[in-house]
Order: sequence, then C-alpha cells, then structure tokens
Amino acid sequence: PELKAIHAKLVGSLPLLDYEESWDDDGAEAFTPEVFVNMFRFLVGYANEIFDTYGKVLATPAIGPFGNGSLDVSWRTPTTRFLVNIRTYKDNYKAYFYGDLRDQEEMPIEGNVPVAPIQDHLLAWMRHYLTS
Repeated sequence: PELKAIHAKLVGSLPLLDYEESWDDDGAEAFTPEVFVNMFRFLVGYANEIFDTYGKVLATPAIGPFGNGSLDVSWRTPTTRFLVNIRTYKDNYKAYFYGDLRDQEEMPIEGNVPVAPIQDHLLAWMRHYLTS
C-alpha cells in the first residue's frame, strides 16, 4: 500500500510501449519492452530498497519518453530536481542520472550506473532527498 502511487504511475506509463517509430513526427525511436522493463526494475528496486531498509516512501516520479528510445524518470520537489534516463549502452542497460538541490546548484550528483544491482551512493541520495 505504501508504494501504491509508484505502482499506479508505472501502470499509467504502459501506453509508452505503443509508441511507434517517429512518435514525435521528427524521427524519434520507439521504445523496446526491454527498456521499459529495465526502467521498471530500476524504479521498483530503489523504491522497495528505500522502504524495506529505511521505512521511507520514495516520491512518485514523472515517467516520459525521450527521442532516442530511452525513458526518463524525473522528480521535482520544492528543494530537489532529479532525472534518471534509462537506455541501452553496448548491449547493457544503464541509468544515467543528474540531480541537484534547487538552492545549491553547485552540489549536483551525476553519473551512470547499471540498472541493477542497487548502488549505495545513489540509494543514499535518493533516500535523503526524494522521500517522505
């Protein structure tokens, strides 16, 4: 029940799988089921780990398409901005991320990690800035 909003957001993003080539009328790539599954794996993995380990609920992100066949998962809170882009890289799936505190833009976090397993530094940042 605590993660119901994230579940609803994931279910609501299923129509992205119906997007075809050039869905933006400008040559955008379609999404593969594998990209969607890896976005799901990333989001559910971190949300569950944060809840199970710390008893905190990850804020519900926006989920949207990006023209290169990847998917964006983004959070905007009054104090924090965080974007994760799930895409393929050399036949692997990666989570490219960028986040900052709105009033301290000189302290961003950015990089890329495998979709799984959970990365401790990213988990700590998300737990601290994106939970209630």
